[in-house]
Amino acid sequence: MALEAVRPVAIMDREGDIFALLREQRRQGNYDLLVRSQHNRVLGPSQPRLWESLRRRPVQAQREIPVPRQSARAGTRRQQARPRRTARLTRVSLRWAPLTVPPPRDGPDRHAAPVSLFGVLVREDSPPPGIMPLEWCLSTTVPVTCEEEAAQILAWYRLRWRIEDWHCVLKTGCKVEYLGHRTGDRIERAVTLQAVIAWLLLAMALLGRETPERPALLLFTPLEIQALQDLARYRGWALPTTLGDTVIALARLGGYLARNHDPPPGPQKIWDGYIRLVERVAAYETLKDLQRLRPN
Repeated sequence: MALEAVRPVAIMDREGDIFALLREQRRQGNYDLLVRSQHNRVLGPSQPRLWESLRRRPVQAQREIPVPRQSARAGTRRQQARPRRTARLTRVSLRWAPLTVPPPRDGPDRHAAPVSLFGVLVREDSPPPGIMPLEWCLSTTVPVTCEEEAAQILAWYRLRWRIEDWHCVLKTGCKVEYLGHRTGDRIERAVTLQAVIAWLLLAMALLGRETPERPALLLFTPLEIQALQDLARYRGWALPTTLGDTVIALARLGGYLARNHDPPPGPQKIWDGYIRLVERVAAYETLKDLQRLRPN
């Protein structure tokens, strides 16, 4: 059911850069698209291609954005051999223009009408030495006519990174792709439950990193906190009292080393620790039941 006064925007990476998707959006018209371009499309017989058309435009705005560090496993082997991107603030230039994208020459869409879009080119101004500059060519059905609208498109696209993290936890940690249910209803219920678990693990990683001073009860039960505090006393760790300390203790239970120069724990270590924490909490609950059943 459509929400009143809400216009959905579907944000996609380069895999969504297909003409059939653009054509379907034009046919339905009840949502907008924001897609990172993969194909340097031909715009016309006497016009430059998509990326060159935007690169030739003068810089129309600049923004400073945070860029996360690059994973050691990201990219191809050749890309992994290059220096990896570290977390930093960087300044990017923005260029935008209206575009008319013709249909492909071959395939079922070759006779379709051209699609009107807006293109936004985001390019890093001064990347660190040895690092490839960031360059995103974004195609969208949302009108982009001024600096504020172009900045909004950039902010929306950056939200995709967080969604990618959630999908990574859902697939790598919860392993929803390996569910053995045979009916669609069971798969739907299982994925719904796992989606909440993935959200919780990602929230632990993010809030423990960004707001470590918050109380641990925000995401942990009292029995989970007690189990982690008892473990910290036994192993000689710092006693976890805040949310950040509790997340660190949970990650250490999953194999995180917590050395001085280690980056904050990611969802995978938190997931490994949470599996072990669930087992410990179950043992605590069993012990409490036995103590209640013990005769005086």
